[in-house]
Amino acid sequence: SFEMAPQYRSSGDHTFLDSTIDNGYAFTDRYDLGFETPTKYGTDKDLRTAIKALHQSNMQVMADVVDNQVYNLSGQEVVSASRAGVYGKDVSTGFGTQLYAVNSVGGGKYQAQYGGEYLNELKQQYPDLFEAKTYDYWVKNYSNDGSDPYYTLSQNTRKDMPSSEVIKQWSAKYMNGTNVLGNGMGYVLKDWNTGEYFKIGEKNADFITN
Repeated sequence: SFEMAPQYRSSGDHTFLDSTIDNGYAFTDRYDLGFETPTKYGTDKDLRTAIKALHQSNMQVMADVVDNQVYNLSGQEVVSASRAGVYGKDVSTGFGTQLYAVNSVGGGKYQAQYGGEYLNELKQQYPDLFEAKTYDYWVKNYSNDGSDPYYTLSQNTRKDMPSSEVIKQWSAKYMNGTNVLGNGMGYVLKDWNTGEYFKIGEKNADFITN
């Protein structure tokens, strides 16, 4: 198997590392794969050629889907920001309870053109993806008396997804990034031995940029 780097075009506004090195994150259009203007990795034709070559070598090709890292969109809205841990509990951050205007709404030319365009075809080929399913999962609970946490079994039922529901515009309400307020936007790498973060513009800048 061969996993492609994200083929999306980065936003390129240089407000965050991903939009500076054009690595396919921080994108604004999930369908812009190098049409008209090449991405860092080439044009959409280059991508097709690479996939065909890998298939001819009997290799499976996987795409790195990074839909949770859509930021720097074109439209602004007022939001509040918080961060949740792996169990859904709030984690203390510097965001506070203030409201902020952030670029969290929008989508590009190809998003508008192709968003939802092939849902009916996908439903015919993979009908199980559109059916409701029930999932069992364990939830970690905490007692008020400070005793050890305990686990309970819960269920989550996914509703049927209508094939007519198309997404033409993003709304990045939830994302895996700390650049919303510029809070932590310099955090790039972490030394897991010391817990130290390397930050752009400080003593480790040469190490990162080189």
